[in-house]
Amino acid sequence: FSGGTYMNVTNLKENYQNLLSFMAEKGYKESTIHGYRHQIQWILDHEENRKWTSYKDIYLEYASYGYSYNWLRGKKALLGTLERFDLYGEYPDGKHHYPFFARNAYDLLLTDFKRIIDFYKDAQSKSNLRPSTLNNRACSASRFFYYLQNNGCCSLADVTEEMVQSFFTPDGSCTRGHDYIQRVRAVLTVCLPSEPFPIKNILNYLPATQSFRKNVPVLMPEEISAVKELLRNPDGRISLRDRAIGVLALYTGLRSIDIINLEFSAINWEQDRIRLTQQKTRVPIEIPLSAMVGNALYDYITEERPGLDDPHVFLTTDKPYRPLRCVYQASRHIFRALGLRQTPGMRKGLHLFRHHMATEMLEKQVPQPVISRALGHTSPCSLTPYLHTDFAHLKECALSIARFPVSEEVFDV
Repeated sequence: FSGGTYMNVTNLKENYQNLLSFMAEKGYKESTIHGYRHQIQWILDHEENRKWTSYKDIYLEYASYGYSYNWLRGKKALLGTLERFDLYGEYPDGKHHYPFFARNAYDLLLTDFKRIIDFYKDAQSKSNLRPSTLNNRACSASRFFYYLQNNGCCSLADVTEEMVQSFFTPDGSCTRGHDYIQRVRAVLTVCLPSEPFPIKNILNYLPATQSFRKNVPVLMPEEISAVKELLRNPDGRISLRDRAIGVLALYTGLRSIDIINLEFSAINWEQDRIRLTQQKTRVPIEIPLSAMVGNALYDYITEERPGLDDPHVFLTTDKPYRPLRCVYQASRHIFRALGLRQTPGMRKGLHLFRHHMATEMLEKQVPQPVISRALGHTSPCSLTPYLHTDFAHLKECALSIARFPVSEEVFDV
């Protein structure tokens, strides 16, 4: 950039061929390279009369034309990559996208509101809270404060009950429920010593809500039978990678994030064990490597996995090859191959397989502490939602209605 005013594209003009050559060497699709070449040429052709000051301005010009969200999302990723290359000499790695706008509302907050979030993080930094929990609470509170800020608040003393209620229940409907309110409440409670009077007022303004028991989605017996048969005999309907991911989820109960981050070093072929540290809880877990799981992994690694020197077991199928960032597609492919759960809105994620493992162990009367260990839970309460779907034992608790007169038409419904 030149003097903080208009963009200086000299560096881009002189070096963009290095970027395109790098992408070609790394195996990027020709269509992708062509898209970058076309975008660079468009920038070079129009920079003199557009008066852009940054790549963000280029994106905002595209956004003003009314393009679709998905189209603009792709354009944002492309321009973000160009910005990192032009300003910092960084080449794309196929993993990270660089946004022009703050991902977290915290970056947009006024100093008084930022100070509250900082106080919370500092006070909780030595607690036993998982980093993800701490971050989720801070992000929720940041969005809450940003909303108040946009409604004219410059400090906590400016907050009114109407503003708080309108954030959680706009138009009278509760769009941000009990869990969201509890996250904001947790942050404010910790920060009470910093500004007692205004924070106490805001705590009183928070809506009173009930905690609802979440319904755990389950696979029906016919669905799980079909899934198991497909994973035993895929017949080419799904890839070896999708099969290995499905087998891991169904027979080990690993979370999706742990499958994504599974590395070769975690697999002990000689001892038939998988040892890893769970991403969610940061607690180590050891699970047996059964023949079914081991064979599925071996088939994928030896027959289908790209020959990329990377510690992660599962890689993308498109170039440039890189570690997976999401495994939802694997379960979606499995259900699509079987013609199951194709109705819009039906759950298709791998967590269904984890749920099935838990409920199956409950039905077989496996002790709950053993199930918790197998699933990598750190709290016994984490198993509670699965107890609500243990239909076999729930039926044993049902009372007979044989002694009560019931009209026949009741059973015709």
